Amino acid sequence: MRFFDYYVGRAFHPRSVNSNGAWDALTPWGYYNFPLQQRIETIKQPKLIVTGEKAHSRYMAEEAYNRLKDPKELVIVPNATHVDLYDQMDKIPFDKFDEFFKENL
Repeated sequence: MRFFDYYVGRAFHPRSVNSNGAWDALTPWGYYNFPLQQRIETIKQPKLIVTGEKAHSRYMAEEAYNRLKDPKELVIVPNATHVDLYDQMDKIPFDKFDEFFKENL
């Protein structure tokens, strides 16, 4: 499933900018102007990054993982896209979350 299809299909909401086609040239400006990984190396707490094998954002997860210092863990969910991990209960690695939080909280 493509990212766009998620918002016009199973996650549709008439007031959502992702669902109603209201994006324009200025809508994402704040997102693009924000350096998401500017100081990622300074995070000291244990980090768990989860991404889908087929996720359009997988490269960002892997880039973040490579820049982070230990302790860190990367989970790549087989055959999952980015939006599959929003609400596809059979693909979300709840067992990994449980294990990570029990060890690190």
